[in-house]
Amino acid sequence: MLKRAFVLNSLALGLLLSSGCSRNPDELLESGKKYLAEQKYKEAAIELKNAITGNPRMVEAHYQLGVAYASLGQLADASKEFSSTVLLDPNHLEAQLRHGYLLLFERKFEESRTTTELLLNRNPKSTRAQILLASSYAGLFPLNDSLQELRRAFEIEPRLLPPFLDLAATPKFQRQPDLAENAFKKAVADTPGSLEASLALADFYLQSKRFAEAEEHFKAALAIESNARDARQALAFFYAQTGKLDLAEQFYLDLANQRRQDSAPRIILADFYAEAGKSDKAINTLETIGEGQPQYRVARERLATIYFNQKSYEPALQVLDQILKADNQNANALVLKGRSLLALGRNVDGIAELKKAVTARPASAVARFFLGVGYQQDYKLEQAEATWNETLGIDGRFVQAHLSLAQLKLAAGDTNQAIAHAEDVLKSSPGLPAALLVLGDAYLMKKDFSNAERVFQTLLQQKPGDAIMLGRLGSAYAGQGNFSKAEAQIREALRLRPDSIESITALTNLYLLQRKPDGAIQWIEQQIKQYPNNEAVYELLGKVYLRQKDYVRAEASYRKALSIDASNLDAYSLLGQLFMIQGSLDKAANEFENVLKIDSKSISAHIILGSIDESRKSGDKAQFRYRQALQLDPHSPPAANNLAWLLAESGGNLDEALNLARTALERLPKSAKVLDTVGWIYYKKGAYGSAADFLKQAALQNPENAVYHYHLGMTYFLQGDSQKAGASLRRAVTLNPKFSEMDAVRNALAKLESR
Repeated sequence: MLKRAFVLNSLALGLLLSSGCSRNPDELLESGKKYLAEQKYKEAAIELKNAITGNPRMVEAHYQLGVAYASLGQLADASKEFSSTVLLDPNHLEAQLRHGYLLLFERKFEESRTTTELLLNRNPKSTRAQILLASSYAGLFPLNDSLQELRRAFEIEPRLLPPFLDLAATPKFQRQPDLAENAFKKAVADTPGSLEASLALADFYLQSKRFAEAEEHFKAALAIESNARDARQALAFFYAQTGKLDLAEQFYLDLANQRRQDSAPRIILADFYAEAGKSDKAINTLETIGEGQPQYRVARERLATIYFNQKSYEPALQVLDQILKADNQNANALVLKGRSLLALGRNVDGIAELKKAVTARPASAVARFFLGVGYQQDYKLEQAEATWNETLGIDGRFVQAHLSLAQLKLAAGDTNQAIAHAEDVLKSSPGLPAALLVLGDAYLMKKDFSNAERVFQTLLQQKPGDAIMLGRLGSAYAGQGNFSKAEAQIREALRLRPDSIESITALTNLYLLQRKPDGAIQWIEQQIKQYPNNEAVYELLGKVYLRQKDYVRAEASYRKALSIDASNLDAYSLLGQLFMIQGSLDKAANEFENVLKIDSKSISAHIILGSIDESRKSGDKAQFRYRQALQLDPHSPPAANNLAWLLAESGGNLDEALNLARTALERLPKSAKVLDTVGWIYYKKGAYGSAADFLKQAALQNPENAVYHYHLGMTYFLQGDSQKAGASLRRAVTLNPKFSEMDAVRNALAKLESR
């Protein structure tokens, strides 16, 4: 029976196949063209491919298949089919033109020009060929209705588009403006009534920033055909670009009112309003597009995007939930929902939505990139790195993924990888400031000061007078021993941003580098007179005094910092270290007990007494002190963090400890101390994956702290990752060979060697 069923099924399949193949190529061609007219491009492509299978030399089938592929955005396939058309019929003008434009779009300027020159040899009066030749000289790609299917490839939905794509920044491309202008003018002269030629010349003038001539020719194009969409949109875009927003608005409004039955012009009008900073008008315009109207889904997505950009995340989520109720596989909506949830701090929910987006559209580099952002925000750095690498596997030129990896590697101290990713960004986006900044910082960290100088000089050419770049350039000069130039740059940075703690610290360090501690102290005291309520300046002064072993003044500086900001974890830690160095724990304890007699609600006094009790190994007393502080302020980061640490180390309630540490993290999300506490509690709970996420972040925030590397190494050790465990533990030994957990480190390293 099974054999008989198989035979019958095979016969049935054969009949189906033979009936499909019985249609002749001419019928398949006509069917494909019909589908094209109905904008059913996938169906058209199937019919046309079958036609070519039946007759590989059918010129029109190759051409129409190229049109179908271009409409689907499959530009490489389209180019192949147009090329095949021209090989079969060298006189096929439309195929030659489209092939030439695709070559131009792919930035193959010379090939596009060669193709166009051959076409002009056969058709010297072809205006469109003349425009294509001129465009190849100028490095611009026109977006107009004469290239509907090519325009459709990147206008899948209505959007505010320029009249052309500017390709002139392509590496190694040499723009030839004189040849371009002559060719554009020839196209206009040969066909004075050509809308397309006038628009092309106007585009060229706009690209060249010759605004008066651009306006003249945009208006000339409009005079040729007053209701032409291309001309009206181009002139509107021109006015928007040149700051004439009222004129631009009127043109976009006229376009929307002329085609009320079509939602697309209203979406473009809303895009204009959003770009112009008129969000209320954008929202009102989009709200006029009701359910059931064309482009309703697109309008709702735009509305959610505007709310998102306004940081109105709850309204954005309401709109996105409406979209997803109708289509729960809408990848754009899922991405934006994930990003909105991340912005609200709901990391787990945001990551879940972004995972759905990746599942719905596995080939979406954007969805995968933002999933990586979610992992990073949730302190899952290894997953973030892996996801961004997957993003680059989909799109190797995804600039933001390269940039995020460069920043991640820089934070990890991997300067070589940071430089490699930054240079990858600069290949596709030459001069991008964010990539140059990573590159310069990586060179600084690597102590390659001459290259750092070169990069920051480049950045200052782009942004003259940028205080941050001036400070960085000063650091590069200081690294090369050129202290006079370093000081000049840092002082200029301070002139521009006098309150920059980064620049204040840089000049302090410059004095110390030159062994001028008195100069450093005098400089900081000047800043204190100017900024008496800046706790960071007092903390800096305390560090300089501590370096000079002037403990009395160091203590006074740290106390002043705490009087300004009672949540300053570093100042508490520095003050505690100072008490231990001086051996003055009893004296300090008596003093702060007296403070509490005068003011029992002094949170800082409770916390300092808790720190002193910790130093005395009186854990129960310390816990009591921190709980007293938390009664006064349930969200005090120092009290919550220190109590969490004590509970974890003394065998206390780990769930309570984790809640306390998370409370501190909400206020201080980038504090290495708090990140280390959270990670170590996860370690104690046996959740080694979560522990590694937080401990790695702590080590990144403060790479010179041996304890953080020790905690991370022990976590890797229990995860079974011998290589990473060994690297972290050896780093701890290098940083501080005498720290308290050295015996545990040696034992772990010995076990690793025996594995």
